Amino acid sequence: MLENLIFIELKRRGIECWFYKTNTNLEVDFLWFDSEPRLVQVCYDLTDPSTLKREISALETAMKELDVKSSLILSYNEKRDVVTSTGTISVIPVMEWLPGN
Repeated sequence: MLENLIFIELKRRGIECWFYKTNTNLEVDFLWFDSEPRLVQVCYDLTDPSTLKREISALETAMKELDVKSSLILSYNEKRDVVTSTGTISVIPVMEWLPGN
């Protein structure tokens, strides 16, 4: 449901978006273009280390393929930056990303 909320908000903003599949078949939930490619994963809970690893791995691979230096994970309530060799992945709560917050 969280991913659907993000999709509806992107459409409301008039953003044409897609999912992205890396050359190694990892999937990123949302890709769109403005001044540069934007990559976003949506994950309700990142407390399980294997979940966090999966989400970051997909973003790192996509960031490298698309030459993107930053990306985003929208979660229920986590906030932090994950610095990788590819760039920075910001984890923020969905409520901070939604308008009016």
